[in-house]
Amino acid sequence: MSAMIDYKAEAKAIEQKHAADYLAEVLEILPWGFRKFIPGEYWKIYKREGFFAANLFLTGLKDQAKKISYRLALDDDQLINEAEASARMCESFLINAVGDYDLAWYMAEAYAINKRVELPDTEKLGVYPAMMRLTDGRWWRRALRKVHARGLETLAIKANAVHVRRSTYASVDTVKRRGEQKARNARILENIKAVNEVGDEYSLAELAALNVSNPSIRRAELMTRIAGFQVMADQQGHVGEFYTWTAPSKYHAVLSRSGARNPKFKGYTPRETQAYLSKQWAKARAELKRAGIKPYGFRVVEPHHDATPHWHMLFFMPFGQVLKCREILRRYALEVDGDEEGAQKQRFKAVAIDKSKGTAAGYIAKYIAKAIDGFKLDADLYGNTANDAARNIEAWASTWNIRQFQQIGGASVTVWRELRRLKAEDTGTNEFLERARAAADRGDWAEYCNLNDAGQIALMLSDETETGRYGDVKQKRVIGIQTAVGNLLGGSDEVITRVHTWIIGQPNQQAEGAQSAQGEAAAPWSTVNNCTEDLKKLEQYKRMQTTAYEEFRLLIESGDYSPGKFDEFYEEWLYERGF
Repeated sequence: MSAMIDYKAEAKAIEQKHAADYLAEVLEILPWGFRKFIPGEYWKIYKREGFFAANLFLTGLKDQAKKISYRLALDDDQLINEAEASARMCESFLINAVGDYDLAWYMAEAYAINKRVELPDTEKLGVYPAMMRLTDGRWWRRALRKVHARGLETLAIKANAVHVRRSTYASVDTVKRRGEQKARNARILENIKAVNEVGDEYSLAELAALNVSNPSIRRAELMTRIAGFQVMADQQGHVGEFYTWTAPSKYHAVLSRSGARNPKFKGYTPRETQAYLSKQWAKARAELKRAGIKPYGFRVVEPHHDATPHWHMLFFMPFGQVLKCREILRRYALEVDGDEEGAQKQRFKAVAIDKSKGTAAGYIAKYIAKAIDGFKLDADLYGNTANDAARNIEAWASTWNIRQFQQIGGASVTVWRELRRLKAEDTGTNEFLERARAAADRGDWAEYCNLNDAGQIALMLSDETETGRYGDVKQKRVIGIQTAVGNLLGGSDEVITRVHTWIIGQPNQQAEGAQSAQGEAAAPWSTVNNCTEDLKKLEQYKRMQTTAYEEFRLLIESGDYSPGKFDEFYEEWLYERGF
């Protein structure tokens, strides 16, 4: 009698063979970093959920990899080459179109869409400036780096590589790449000098240490403004509220703490989740306005362990508006999938600030410190050291371009920073302007907001209209502040805050620029030239709490600067912002 064939075992063996073959096929198109853990994740799903679920997991990764028309494994040098090739391709479209920019744009647009990059807005910029961007290798470098970084991180999230049991907030590769980028940028800033018409010279690294791009200064300024809102609330008899918004389950890739995949996850990226929360806030804010409720305070965005953003909001308002404000915020927090399990408990939380237990600033300080530099924190919620948590969160925010801190209500912080550039003698006979300057100078946010609550002090912009490198009109640069309040003659008082013209570049380039600007040979460039006097003059930069440097830092990080090159584009860019 012949032995009976175990068809079940044979079918299982065939299934496993197909599974192994498909796994090998998908691994072939993934970056090396993913090949270490994907097999383990696949067979875990296979054993727990079966062949079909495991293959769906692989198919999702395969589809994500194919969304980018070049290999995810490209290094930065290869991306730069890809950027230059893309620019030359778009340049060929322009040449072949023989002056027909609409036709050239039609071809270049299709090419760029295939590369998955974000296109310039032709309605806002016009066809010609948009087309000029697509013929620039530096524009492509920024665009491709952004797509590549987000593509890799999306793949990491879908591959279950971002969570408390593997890498919190951001993947290992993204954190490493961001660290290398920051180190590269630091070296660049050390080698770029700024010199003005009177010969003051500083490296951009020196200026960075005195600016809000310095984490400790950024954190200190945020805490100063939050504490100032608390003072304003106390002066007016208002109360503080602390709210937390969390997105629906379908936005979360991983179940809390366990590291297991969330079966409800629909593949949303952190940027898409942030867009959802921003949309809900826009609706809530509009209804608050209709109800006559004007909260003031701050919103802080931070990631869950699986990179999904959630919001913390510290608001102040009259006590009589608290219940209505809570009702509105709860309704919009739960508007989508509000009946899912756990939604009522997890999606919206409200805590009344109890001053007997601590200040409002104390409630939000740990979230700000955690997101910036880990100041005075031992560890985060998941056991990471404060420094590691801050490093990963910074990499997360940079990759997804998520604005972590937003002021709600209050006066303009940009005007506040311009006022901090001034000295008492700069405000002349205008007592109102001097009170505002003095408040800003001593860090009294409450007094400044009380004086400038209706925008009595405004920015003064240059009258000059300049054309940028792409043919569009440049944004007018800030040159000072102005106010009609306190003028004894009934006019408007204007104060220039940007008094210097700066030449930015590497030492040999600056020396040439200084010579041509002054009509005579400049002193030899060195890092110690007039060292004592220059260090004394650095004190003035403590008043320069401006976003200009932060914007420039983001510019060079995105690829518009490479070691050894610094052309007039950067000089123009800084000039138009009044650096």
